[in-house]
Amino acid sequence: MARVSRYPPGDAFRKGAPATCRNKGWQANHAPSQGSVRVVQQRVHVPVPTPEPRNVGEWVELLELLATRLAQGRICTRDLPALVPTINHLIDVTDRRIHER
Repeated sequence: MARVSRYPPGDAFRKGAPATCRNKGWQANHAPSQGSVRVVQQRVHVPVPTPEPRNVGEWVELLELLATRLAQGRICTRDLPALVPTINHLIDVTDRRIHER
């Protein structure tokens, strides 16, 4: 059976009121004025931009990471055709830069 407070919500803040009545009074004063509140929790994906390597050492690390993941099979075989043209382009551009001098 629900307990009914003998103090009206506004009077529940009196020092003479028991703690449960003061708590119920606080809840009554801070409750939403219309209807109940529905709490919704959802995950939000926020893309974080990946910083571009700033120096040669960081580029070397990035390319070594790609090579390691390819060797370990951590890049799917179905994704390899998408990588091949870019890797070939990288090799061609590097070869041209080497022979410019």
